[in-house]
Amino acid sequence: MASQRLILPGQLVYGWGSLDALKTMKAQRALIVTDRTMTQLGTVERVKDILKQGGIESQVYDKVLPEPGRDSIEPGAAQAQEWAPDLFVGLGGGSCLDAAKAIWVFHEHPHLRGLPWPEISQQVPRLKLRDKARFVAIPSTSGTGSETTPIAALSDHSGELPLKLRFFSMRLLPDMAIVDAQLAATMPPHITADTGFDALVHALESFVSNPSSEIPDAMALRAMKTIHRWLPRAVHDGDNREARERMHIAATMAGVAMANSGTGLVHDTSHQLGGAFAITHGRSNALMLNSVLGFMLPDSHERIVEAAQNLGVPADDGRKALAGLIATLDGLRREIGMPLTLQEAGIDKDRFMALLDQFAANAISTAFRPGRASPEEIKGIFLKAWEGNPL
Repeated sequence: MASQRLILPGQLVYGWGSLDALKTMKAQRALIVTDRTMTQLGTVERVKDILKQGGIESQVYDKVLPEPGRDSIEPGAAQAQEWAPDLFVGLGGGSCLDAAKAIWVFHEHPHLRGLPWPEISQQVPRLKLRDKARFVAIPSTSGTGSETTPIAALSDHSGELPLKLRFFSMRLLPDMAIVDAQLAATMPPHITADTGFDALVHALESFVSNPSSEIPDAMALRAMKTIHRWLPRAVHDGDNREARERMHIAATMAGVAMANSGTGLVHDTSHQLGGAFAITHGRSNALMLNSVLGFMLPDSHERIVEAAQNLGVPADDGRKALAGLIATLDGLRREIGMPLTLQEAGIDKDRFMALLDQFAANAISTAFRPGRASPEEIKGIFLKAWEGNPL
């Protein structure tokens, strides 16, 4: 076996009540990057109290918006420049964690702030970090995976449609990730469903789309099975502590699998839907999953068979395994109240058809692996997602 590397945060602390580990960080001044929801729920005050117990002063920037772009990042970077923190705490869903990473980058390298975002994304892999501050990621949703990845997914709103950009650098991995399911217990059912299915997509797509890698594969398979079993319970009984803990840990395992194996066409296509129709990331991933799996079957049939068997589908033939896997995934989506097709999601057909060419071009331009599908093939994937006919 060739030499491989496992990508992980500096420390990963998990378990009910593990938020208290935050006070062990060695710092003097922290900037908490979050959104208004975390403030309204009282979570920000709790984080501030824990930091204070560790002798760390803190300020709060809680203006992060969904699908964060410059309007979320620039004011936070300005506050960081004035406050001069030596610790950033990203608190919340994926948007908050990704925004915190970007604000941290701008704090370390203020000259980047005036540059076009595509140019910044090209420079980030070469930049040093931690000359001024370190970074802690605290997810409040069971799905993002951002606490385990060296990526900040951001939106460039300068064009007619938002374009998803990735700030990528191994240095963006958090110094500490705190995975405390007590925070996730505040999620309402629809957010639990969307973020939980997002985690399932992370595990499944990273497993099916990429070559075998022993440790990430094991995490992906375990995460799939756990989410399939426990997500409905977390959606329908949010006070079920075991369901919350199982989901939160499974989402982190899926994030580790994704960070080490990568994603593919599910994410590349779903980003287009999210930007054009304001669909949450987890839901848009779910809507594109089946048609992408159908497209991938000829090249990934062995991995699809293994994934299907992992979820209890008794099939060793690729096409039968895919049909059973899709039926299982659709059954889960029905159980947690998610739509199965783009039509069911209420997307305007005329606007969708008018944007197909642009979707295909953008999906190619943002892909981790350009060339895996032609623009015409990507358009076909979108049309199958509209019709709900992936095979």
